[in-house]
Amino acid sequence: GVTLHFNSAKPPCSVRFLIDAGGIRSAARKQLVGDERIPRLRATFSVLSPNKVAAAHAAIGGQTTAGELAFVAGEDLSVVSMGLDDGTVMWSQTDLTADPHAPIALGPEELRSRLDEQYDADWPDTIRAYASATELEDTIETTVCELPVSWRWGGGDVTLLGDAAHAQLPALGLGVSTAFGDIEVLVKQVRRHGLSRKALRWYERSRQPACAALQLMSRAMYGLNKVSAFAGSSKP
Repeated sequence: GVTLHFNSAKPPCSVRFLIDAGGIRSAARKQLVGDERIPRLRATFSVLSPNKVAAAHAAIGGQTTAGELAFVAGEDLSVVSMGLDDGTVMWSQTDLTADPHAPIALGPEELRSRLDEQYDADWPDTIRAYASATELEDTIETTVCELPVSWRWGGGDVTLLGDAAHAQLPALGLGVSTAFGDIEVLVKQVRRHGLSRKALRWYERSRQPACAALQLMSRAMYGLNKVSAFAGSSKP
C-alpha cells in the first residue's frame, strides 16, 4: 500500500494503489524520479470584457466571432484567441524569444509600448484590436515547462499518468490525447491482470516508448520554431 501525506492539516491516509495524475508538479514524480521541470517558454493570457473588445474593434477594426478558436503565428510570436457568446475574448501570446521567467512588463506604460511594438500594422486587425485593449490587470503570465524523458514512471504500488509521467511542450498539441492514451492502456492492463503491480508495470512498459517519442518530437518542433524566431521577426 501507499501512505499519502498532505501539506494541509488533513491527516495522512493509506491507499492500496496510487495512480498519480498530478501533472507537471506531481509530488509522486518528485519522489520517484527526482528531476526538475525544464522552463522553455513565456506565455501571457488575457481576458477582455465585451466593452473593451467592442471599443477596440471600433477604433482599429477586425471582428470577433463567438465560438471561434483562432490561431495566428508570427516568426517569434504565436497567438491564440477565442470569442465567447457574451462578447468576452480570451487571447494568449507565446513569445519564443522571451526569457521564460521574465514578466511581459513591469508597469502599464511598458506593457502598452511592448504590445504596440509587437503588433504593428502587419498583424490582422482583430489581433491588433485585442492587443490595444489589453491592460496589465487583464493579464496572467506563466512559464511553459516540460519534463525530462524518464523511463521510470512508477515503483511498487505507485504509477504516474499524463503530464506527471511525460509532460511535453504544446508544440504538437497532443498533451491531453496522450493522457487519454495512458488511461486506455492502463484500463486494458488492469482488465488483463487485475489491479496489481503487474498491471502497473505492463502499463508503463507499453506507454513509455510512444510517450518518449512525443516528448522528443515536441521538443524538436519547439527548437525549430525558436531557430526561426531568432532568424526572423515577429510579423505573421
